[in-house]
Amino acid sequence: MRFFTPEEKELIVNTPINLDAFDLEGMKTVVLYGKPQENDVFGFHCLTDIWCILFEKLEFVRQKYLRTKDERYFTELVRLLPNSYKVVKL
Repeated sequence: MRFFTPEEKELIVNTPINLDAFDLEGMKTVVLYGKPQENDVFGFHCLTDIWCILFEKLEFVRQKYLRTKDERYFTELVRLLPNSYKVVKL
């Protein structure tokens, strides 16, 4: 895992993880077998639903870290967050 300065770490854990923190414009369709699919793929209204579920879980881990200061939560949060999030926020 990459080493984070205390300032970078504070920025990561103090930024709420939600849809507003990410640019999902390019994630409106899925490509299956080389053909773009419309919304309602796999029973989801669109891929935004999948991202919402992921962000909800990541936010839970972030909150657990803030409550406990257990480094295992921070390590898992950084491991699971998209690299683009860590780059943009830092």
